[in-house]
Amino acid sequence: MKITILAYGRLREYFPEKTETAFSENTDLKEILRQFSLENDDGGSLLFDCSGHLRRNIIVQVNKKRIVCDSAASFFPKDGDEIILYPPVSGG
Repeated sequence: MKITILAYGRLREYFPEKTETAFSENTDLKEILRQFSLENDDGGSLLFDCSGHLRRNIIVQVNKKRIVCDSAASFFPKDGDEIILYPPVSGG
């Protein structure tokens, strides 16, 4: 299946703005993001902690619907889906 991954904000310093890539059917969102992060130098530590858990401060959307990090391993994107990654929100 083909998936589009978009990165915004400071994540663009580590990942391409837009990546179109293929994954096997029934690949969960966490695995897609893991493989994506391995293809991009230093990107893995931005998306995953040292225990291999998806960082809670990263905002992940699939087709503009937010996916809670804890459910990424049980969410299965479909062919043509768009995954959007936003950096942590900060400010004051």
